[in-house]
Amino acid sequence: GPAAAVYYPARATQRGAVWGLFGMRGVDITADVEHWEHLLRRIARMATGTPGIMSATMSFVAVDGVPMARLNAELHGDAEGADLAVMVRSGGRRLYEERVAVADLPVDIPGLDPVALEYQFEVGLLGSGGLLDYDTVRVDAKRTFFELVDRLLERQREDGTFSGISFEDNRAVRGLLGAYEMTDEEKYRDSAVRWGEEMIRLQREDGGYRMGYGIGRKGEACYVADGGEIAIAMARLTSYLHGEQREKFVKSLKAYFGYRESFRQDNGAIGVGWCLHDYGRRPIVPLDKPTRIYSGEKNAYTIGCTLAAASAYALITEDPDDMQMALRDTDWLLEHYKSYSGASAESAFWAHHFIADEELKARIVEELRSGFRQRVAQPTDRSWLSGGGRSVLDLDGITWWLWAVDADDAEMQAAFGRWIYALCAPNSTSAVRRLLSEDDLNATERRFVDFLAVALADAVQPMVSLREF
Repeated sequence: GPAAAVYYPARATQRGAVWGLFGMRGVDITADVEHWEHLLRRIARMATGTPGIMSATMSFVAVDGVPMARLNAELHGDAEGADLAVMVRSGGRRLYEERVAVADLPVDIPGLDPVALEYQFEVGLLGSGGLLDYDTVRVDAKRTFFELVDRLLERQREDGTFSGISFEDNRAVRGLLGAYEMTDEEKYRDSAVRWGEEMIRLQREDGGYRMGYGIGRKGEACYVADGGEIAIAMARLTSYLHGEQREKFVKSLKAYFGYRESFRQDNGAIGVGWCLHDYGRRPIVPLDKPTRIYSGEKNAYTIGCTLAAASAYALITEDPDDMQMALRDTDWLLEHYKSYSGASAESAFWAHHFIADEELKARIVEELRSGFRQRVAQPTDRSWLSGGGRSVLDLDGITWWLWAVDADDAEMQAAFGRWIYALCAPNSTSAVRRLLSEDDLNATERRFVDFLAVALADAVQPMVSLREF
């Protein structure tokens, strides 16, 4: 993305100058003159030392068991003695309007709900001569979500895929289904179904789902874990299909779960799959040809990535054996995981919602309390930046916690507010909008967008992806 820096030359002939340096791709200055003029005026302010607002930000913390919104502003120039005029709106109402001394920053904003999906704050820097600078920031999670899914529609390939990596695309598909639930617009459902039809067309004869990678001159790898993540969306799609088309998707799922069971080990673990690397050895070593690799106890993610689909599959088939399989795998997951993020957290809360009895629900909650909540509730947590784009899915776990476990958990409410701000505020360096305007995303960026699709759907309409089968 774009980068900028301010440079103070050291040469005597240039001393006293201030240079603004910018690196951007595909920029047409004439296309948006107003924004360029605003940018140049801000550079001039910085260069001349005129007080101004670098950035106004909102954060969320829990104070004595109460969630609190907290506004701060980063200023440049000599702003000593200046004040800020602050106004905060949400839901069409003015929540806060005060004049605040710069020395008193940050300032708490009572009344702003940390789980609010839409709010706006305006900050004006006031000096003795009047208004010196201003900044307005609007956060709108629902608008951001629809910008994301509409961009997915634009990026969908002729074959129905999105990034082309199938385990990633499963989350884009569920985001689209969330958009369909919110709008009843068939374009979102139809796009998701197109992807599912392509997964069936590509499915291997042995039931494994093709991953979108892993095929080379030595042959083809086919991981059970990837297939399980693909199967989550395939299972979810059955809720939107009827008749023969639905039966085709159920048949596809049955074939995949046959493939999954073919790697079952006596100790309850599930092996990795057909591999071109030996994941049973450390360090991992390459293989000369596709080989069946088990070692499920060393690769616990195989169940961690597939339990969500197994829980859904048990409900779809209504077969007691499938339900027992899913329950055993839930027990195995809880015995072997100590920390949860991304797919493993998703598997845990899908099992909690769809198949667990009260005793197992309580056990899952306690495991996630120590292995998930304890981490994401920390004010310093920034795990949306972790996992190569995968960990942004943890927003889904935060939403689920507030929806299913404890809606009044102040620390998790604050965490929700921090994540929504980070991902949806236009002045956040983590804002997904920065990626939606780009055409050439790298692998991590594509994964980030796909994973956020379902997480943001569930945040906007709480846990819309968990509708009953």
